Amino acid sequence: MSDPAAGLGWSRYRALEPRLTLLFAVLASLGVVWSIWSVPIVLSNDGPQAVLLAHIDAHYDDPGAIYPAQFDRGLGFSGRGFMFVYGPLSSVLGWLDALRATQVLILLVFAWGTLMLARAVSGSFTPKGLLGFVLTYNWPFYMGFYAFSVASALVPWVLWFTVSHRELSKIHRAGISVALVCVLLCHPVVSVVAVVAVGSIVVARLLSRREKSRRVWLAE
Repeated sequence: MSDPAAGLGWSRYRALEPRLTLLFAVLASLGVVWSIWSVPIVLSNDGPQAVLLAHIDAHYDDPGAIYPAQFDRGLGFSGRGFMFVYGPLSSVLGWLDALRATQVLILLVFAWGTLMLARAVSGSFTPKGLLGFVLTYNWPFYMGFYAFSVASALVPWVLWFTVSHRELSKIHRAGISVALVCVLLCHPVVSVVAVVAVGSIVVARLLSRREKSRRVWLAE
């Protein structure tokens, strides 16, 4: 025989669950900022190279810069996610604070995107969405693959938009296409994963609708 008090307590928790999830997300966000700004620099394997290349790209045409005499600009259009974020920030904050700000943005955009994706799937904010705050400190970020990390941070938001709209109009499809192009510019490998994920959602919906139509036809 079930305990009425336990059932009432569970109902109260379920009612407060979205607010508690948001509260923990805010606290986790503060923890992310503290984890980056509380140390002199977050060590990584390829991070110094990424910062150097992004710094050269951002200040290549500065008066008196030695970079044009030492380097030629490449023609690559993809894999520039870190440069897109770090470049403008470095002109305002300096290289170290710009690096920290970029790292914080990578972590928070990914974490909150995962939280919103979980909300779109479940219908409300759920503790499952907090998993993004754990996964954001992943191997690519540790290795300093910052372009990969920037692109990965965008993917949950693309999936959130796709899941949130049950009927994808032409405008929605255009928006998703533009978002996938942005992911491609940030990093090509991540864009392939994003395309497969979005395509899987669309195909799954089509198959589900066909199955429902078949059941209605059989019922008639």
